[in-house]
Amino acid sequence: MNFDLETFHKFDFTGSQITAHNIWQSQGTLYNLNLEGSFEKEQYENCRFWCFWFKHFENQGDANIADLTGNRISFLDICLEGELFLVKMILETNDDTREIVFRCREVRVNYYRYTGMSYRNLYGTEDYQKFIDKQRYVLDKKYFVNQEEIALPDGYSVETALYNDSAKYAFKARLQKCILKKSGKTIYEYLCTYYHGARFKDFILHSNGRRYFPFHVDLYGISYLDIDSLEAYHYVPEGYAHDFNYPFGESFIITNIYYDKNTDLIAYGGCYWAGPSDVMVGDFSEPLNFNPKLFDISKILDPDSEGYEIDFKQWQDDKLVVTVEGEEKKISVEEIIKAIKYA
Repeated sequence: MNFDLETFHKFDFTGSQITAHNIWQSQGTLYNLNLEGSFEKEQYENCRFWCFWFKHFENQGDANIADLTGNRISFLDICLEGELFLVKMILETNDDTREIVFRCREVRVNYYRYTGMSYRNLYGTEDYQKFIDKQRYVLDKKYFVNQEEIALPDGYSVETALYNDSAKYAFKARLQKCILKKSGKTIYEYLCTYYHGARFKDFILHSNGRRYFPFHVDLYGISYLDIDSLEAYHYVPEGYAHDFNYPFGESFIITNIYYDKNTDLIAYGGCYWAGPSDVMVGDFSEPLNFNPKLFDISKILDPDSEGYEIDFKQWQDDKLVVTVEGEEKKISVEEIIKAIKYA
């Protein structure tokens, strides 16, 4: 049981317009229906959009319905009927009204503040702080999992201690406490909500003559610390459209960093969840105030691509060299700079 009827009944779907419709056969005679739409008026907490997945229903008559995109909802109700959900909808167009009724085994729904990708930096916001504060209780020896120390250049190291509170297959809270040291002496501390707090083992030697330590405070985004001044910049993107109950949405997961001193461009290797490896490129002329918008190299190589395995190979003169499904490709820096500008 994953559908929250109490939250569902707080919303009024009257007047909502269906903006996307997708139906497919899942197994045997069972079907799935996905509907997306926008509320006629703003709901609480600036919630503007919704997305339903009705999974595993057998009503083939409704499974073969025409595209509902553009229809408006005049009535929507979902209730439990035994082990199934009973779904009733009355839809209107300019010249027609129709009722749709079916029973399904599973309902999932998300309520969104926005659609698409948001680059807004959540670090330091009230939502982010609440998210961290809720988990601070795990910084206790009874939740301690493991500890390790990772060597960095020039006598520096990072000590990480992982704390985790979980029940069966779901975690309740997880924090990684990270301590940056110089010759064994603590100089900087930070928390990471995932396991990536000290993923990177090298400093970035920037064209401005300063050294920067890259690290994660979250699975998404990236942070940089000026090793000498200890000034830091943290970036955690709001990410792709996500349920309004959560502060974060999915975004690109950075696993490798490749800075080019000659152009001040930076390439990030990584991926989206369950996606193939990819390379994103951005402007890194200001490490402590960088532009968070990155450009996906695959969009230059093949704008219609649905996902290739792309891996960084090297910066070479005025080109970025990558491999696409194992085959070497070269992209001019001029083309990359132009793409970043209009990203």
